[in-house]
Amino acid sequence: MKLKSLLFLSVLSASAPLVAFALPVTGVTFKTSDAALQKIYNSAVSNAAVNVIQFTPTMKILVEGGGFRNCWLETQPMGGEMYAKRNVEVALNNQVIFIQTRRADGRVAASLVTEKVAVEKGRDKEHTPEGFVWLTNMNMLAVFQSFQGYNFPDSAWKMYFWAGKDRTYLQQLYDTLEGHDNYLWRTRDSNGDGILETWCIYDTGEDHNMRLMMRGVPTRWPFEKPPGSPGTGDPKNLAERKRYWSEHFKDNVPAPTTLAEVLAPIASMDIMAYSYGGRITLAKISRELGNGREKFWQQKAEEVRQHVIKGLWDEKRQACFDHDRNGKQMPEITHNNIRCMWHGMFTQEMADGFIREHMAQSGRTLVAAAAAVQRHS
Repeated sequence: MKLKSLLFLSVLSASAPLVAFALPVTGVTFKTSDAALQKIYNSAVSNAAVNVIQFTPTMKILVEGGGFRNCWLETQPMGGEMYAKRNVEVALNNQVIFIQTRRADGRVAASLVTEKVAVEKGRDKEHTPEGFVWLTNMNMLAVFQSFQGYNFPDSAWKMYFWAGKDRTYLQQLYDTLEGHDNYLWRTRDSNGDGILETWCIYDTGEDHNMRLMMRGVPTRWPFEKPPGSPGTGDPKNLAERKRYWSEHFKDNVPAPTTLAEVLAPIASMDIMAYSYGGRITLAKISRELGNGREKFWQQKAEEVRQHVIKGLWDEKRQACFDHDRNGKQMPEITHNNIRCMWHGMFTQEMADGFIREHMAQSGRTLVAAAAAVQRHS
């Protein structure tokens, strides 16, 4: 099923501002008598400024840089919020662009692609592949072939304060986060066990991840049903195998040839953390808006945490572990636990236990833990 067939497109005008008054002017200065240090600082500022681009006809945003020209949900809301001390308008646009491109069913885009890059890749409005939607009113592509992380709710919430506490923006953010959370629970608990699922490698931004590839997890999944469902990608078909399990071919890892080798859906600590982080932010927004829903969202967030403790937390090993399609624990200790902490999903006791057992003891350190929190964490 191609996403073009889905009811889509933002409930907002792409050119309609969400903030009704002038934004504050910010800036950073740094002066030192150390010429070498000043040169390094000036170079860093100049290089960062190069990543501020005209992304749509009406919006400049900060892209990731380093050769990555798209706007990813896993990085750019956070990157934008970090840039607010230098340019509030750009920082706010890094949030608003995801609000304005959400689907009518609530799902937020995994990434956004400029018209220029889309044309270079042969993915213009006349040649839009599955999993991509051409946004005519914004001259860009929205990508829905995965989730690609969710470092969005907290950064977008913080931008409310940077932007002068505009209530229109905050209400639109509330609607966006609520819609995406509803989408998660409507689609990603396919077996009804209370644990949300990852359906492909890109859902958690773990590109080239051997833990997932060796279990036959697809690279991307532009379907609204989990792997193994009728009408979705089938690894028995070579063309579909190359299309949906592409990283196996890139990395010379044997791709699955039967559905029995595909151990997705994966009961996922990451996707649960997405919901937890979104719900905790909804509680904060509710308090600010005075809509009477703060306790509701706090309780809903706690439900997520309790499902994780019951279903994914291993008390003996003091860590969370994903489970494969058959309910089998995937025993690798992973940095994904650190991601869960970042979203606030672990209790203090859980966080202390994980760090004590896997990061703080000589000889038992989580190997290269800091480095393993990958570029897309």
